[in-house]
Amino acid sequence: GLGLRAAVTGSTRFTRLEPMPPLIEGAPPAASAWPAGALLVLAGTEPQKRGRIAPLASSVIDALAHRGDLGLIAVEADGSRMRPFKAPAADEPVIPATATHVVAVVGADALDTPLDAEHVHRSECVRAILDRAVCDAELIATVLASPLGGRKGVEARPYAVVVNKADAYPEAAAHLARAVLAAGVPRVLVTALQDAARPVREVLTTAEV
Repeated sequence: GLGLRAAVTGSTRFTRLEPMPPLIEGAPPAASAWPAGALLVLAGTEPQKRGRIAPLASSVIDALAHRGDLGLIAVEADGSRMRPFKAPAADEPVIPATATHVVAVVGADALDTPLDAEHVHRSECVRAILDRAVCDAELIATVLASPLGGRKGVEARPYAVVVNKADAYPEAAAHLARAVLAAGVPRVLVTALQDAARPVREVLTTAEV
């Protein structure tokens, strides 16, 4: 590797990682002074709420990006309250100005579930893009490809969608990934992010349509 450190943080409150890497709250020191290991979690100084980690201000994230001692800063910019599918509210997502790539994540278990608050986070925002009773593949793909949905705030940055939980729902993941690609998303990854040995199962790009 390049010998660079990586950081995980959020511009909104975000969920703890399992296993949890070392955590630094507040302004992080130079990467050379970090605890041993390539990965660190960076957090703000606000108290945790419901076990969720406090965000870093976008200005702090931008300053980190300009420092040059990190190989990667992965930022959770929009949460889903543990539901597999969502559309953003008016003040979401919180994408830092220095973000170079944007990735939206959807769980394959969202496919064919009711479009309601129990199964979808901000279901009313999804309905504003496409109103259906059920989250079929066309609805999910349309929302993820929409500038009011998954593409909100992306602007000219490279954009991709991750269809997760392919280990538990392989057929749904494959079907949904192809629908998202056909809706105009140029790069779609089919993943099983809980499988450390083989997290990426398939990568689809526009050229394959």
